[in-house]
Amino acid sequence: MITPLTKYTGLVFLIFLGLDLILLLIYFVAGAFRNRQEKKRESFRSLLYQWSKDNRPEEESISRKVKKQWRTLFEEYIHIRQNLESREGCGVFLTDMIIKTGKDAKLIRELFKGSRYKRSRAAFYLGYLKGNRFVKPLIYALEKESFEPVKLYIAHALYLQGFPGAVPTLIDTLKEGSPPFRQRMTALIIAFGTSLLEYFPLLKDRPEEEIRRLIIRLAKEYPGADFEPFLFSILEKKDDPLRYEAFGCLASGFTHRLDLRDYCRDTDGRIRDLAVQELSRNRNEHTVQFLMSLLNDPESRESAVAALSNITSDSPYLFQQLNRRIITENRLSVKSALVRIVAGRIEYYLPRFNDEEGPVARLVLREVLRTGQFSSLISFMNKNRDGDLEDSIIQVIQDSLLSDDLDPTDFQIYLDERILAKLGLPPKEPLMKRLNEKNEQVNSLPLYFIMITVFLIFPAMFFGYLYPLGDWAFWKPALESAVNLFLFCFGTYNLVLNTWYYILSFFSFIYSFRQRRFLRLKKKMFLFQKGLLPSISIIAPAYNEEQTIVESVRSLLNLEYPDYEVVVVNDGSADNTLETLISAFQLVRQDRLYTEYLNTQPVRGIYTNPRISGLVVVDKVNGGKADSLNAGLNIGTKQYFAAIDSDSILERNALLTVTSAFLDSDREVIASGGNIVPVNGSRISLGYLEEKRVPHKGPALFQAMEYYRAFMNGRTGWAFLKSLLIISGAFGIFNRDRVIEVRGYLTSREIYLKDTVGEDMELVVRLIRNAKEAGRKADVLYIAAANCW
Repeated sequence: MITPLTKYTGLVFLIFLGLDLILLLIYFVAGAFRNRQEKKRESFRSLLYQWSKDNRPEEESISRKVKKQWRTLFEEYIHIRQNLESREGCGVFLTDMIIKTGKDAKLIRELFKGSRYKRSRAAFYLGYLKGNRFVKPLIYALEKESFEPVKLYIAHALYLQGFPGAVPTLIDTLKEGSPPFRQRMTALIIAFGTSLLEYFPLLKDRPEEEIRRLIIRLAKEYPGADFEPFLFSILEKKDDPLRYEAFGCLASGFTHRLDLRDYCRDTDGRIRDLAVQELSRNRNEHTVQFLMSLLNDPESRESAVAALSNITSDSPYLFQQLNRRIITENRLSVKSALVRIVAGRIEYYLPRFNDEEGPVARLVLREVLRTGQFSSLISFMNKNRDGDLEDSIIQVIQDSLLSDDLDPTDFQIYLDERILAKLGLPPKEPLMKRLNEKNEQVNSLPLYFIMITVFLIFPAMFFGYLYPLGDWAFWKPALESAVNLFLFCFGTYNLVLNTWYYILSFFSFIYSFRQRRFLRLKKKMFLFQKGLLPSISIIAPAYNEEQTIVESVRSLLNLEYPDYEVVVVNDGSADNTLETLISAFQLVRQDRLYTEYLNTQPVRGIYTNPRISGLVVVDKVNGGKADSLNAGLNIGTKQYFAAIDSDSILERNALLTVTSAFLDSDREVIASGGNIVPVNGSRISLGYLEEKRVPHKGPALFQAMEYYRAFMNGRTGWAFLKSLLIISGAFGIFNRDRVIEVRGYLTSREIYLKDTVGEDMELVVRLIRNAKEAGRKADVLYIAAANCW
């Protein structure tokens, strides 16, 4: 029997079916329109490429195209300028045609009265329309503009015009700008080059902090004698907030006038550490002697330890000096510091355990056991076949075990069982393996009960209609009521859920359309200005990734971004992940100076290659993904960090696409993310995505569709509403300082004393709460055009 409730449910179904068909039609129409536009762009591109080769087309045909689609034609001209040296006549002719048709006047009007996008777009076009007639409107618009991101587009347009006279106006915009805006505007001002130097006499006496910081940046880019009095005047003031920046500038470009030894005991710890670091570049005996004299100073000791370790790592002669000093040194604090320096070379001492260097070797081994840096020791013992040497080393380890100062977990996980038997220790599984086994031991009985109930309820109702039990007059109304109630609830649920999905789809369409429009305004000439975009540390935790880790790291090292580093954190892998990385990238161990902002499992070693400046490999005790990310945060040096999975593949421009959206926000961006796309069905070669395809098999296809819906539709819509509470752990970019403020990812070693499997969501929630409580305006962005596979 058809009731009003069943009609209601059917009507809801038909409405959404109709909406789906309409959306499908819109999708095909939009696809056809995009294909048509792309064909037009290709024809314009071909025309302009011919022109760039001195094959000038007919002016009449160009004139018709300018009148009809001048924006598309001009955008393609700009695109060619980014990738090919275009003929000057091409740009001049296009500019003349745009002026003749009056389009330039329209752009100038948009520069003052349009929306934020139109004002930005007008500045973008006017920057490439060469001519003095466009400079005055740009300067006047910069003075009147109140929205900081639009000011950046206007400033870049003035830079493209090559008009240094705009510099004073650009400098004045720094006075009331936010810190991120000041950093970006300073980068655009510095781009004017040596023409800025003539303004130095006018700026050096100005008291504003942002102006003085600009001069320091200018002095760093173009060192000269004129800047020395200014920099030294700042350095002499102990309470000047820019003292560290001034010292950094002097230390990098004016070393002939700066005696670094005078500042190795400075009251400012940052200056003291930087002075020691710069001094360590002089790898000679005099430097070593001076640094060893700092080991008796508690304030300079840590910096001196790191510097001496760096100096002696590749100099056998200087390393032997430290050996001799260990034997003759009587001061306990200095001797302990010297032992810490050579502890990174434990593989040198172990074969000499029973020789004349045995006493020093035992001291070094005890220091290694105390600090927990066991990786080299374990590797040596597993390969060693000298029984007497093995017994001597085991005796020292057993003494440390008896004193309760040594955590034997790493030995139990990684040492051969034969050696463990001698130590009297049982073997133990790695933490990640134990966690995975624990996660797999799920009580599945409630799940089975729910599934059986859901699958049997409809057959039971149908069976009740066909074969009524007992008094049918009693069962029939109750069964009909149950069916109608279910249909009503299901229809209402379907109505609410799908209505909200359509609303989110509408918001995501608006947000992604807005992002695409602004993305077209950001060419690489703009984005690669030094200091415009934040620097990024890519942190990739790795556990038992021996088979794929090398290709993944090579892929990360070839991303398209102006300033980034790759920090691979080997989370106590039980296989040869670390050895594979060391061999593939020719890494050497380095005692790198870093601050432990966050508590993590002990770091056993840091490996780098001087020829690959952007790669750092961290070896640490197993602690899970969140703990590894915290360790990477401690060691990374950039402004932002990108948290990714080591088996993920970033598109080459993914980082550039995500961070370019920062320029369109007038707030501090604390987190941002991109799409996570299943790689199933696509073709990968040597860590690169060669061909994008959707999966062919049913389950994988439905999973891919759900990913597309959740990321491109759901999260994009929530970001538009400024209500996004999760950035995927497989690809997220976060403000490093803000994450350290909230004590990093949730782990049992940090202040909340608990581990989590949802480190991505809980971190975003704490970041938002921290910004709210501090009264800061902050954004969590989501960029629909950036993909991680």
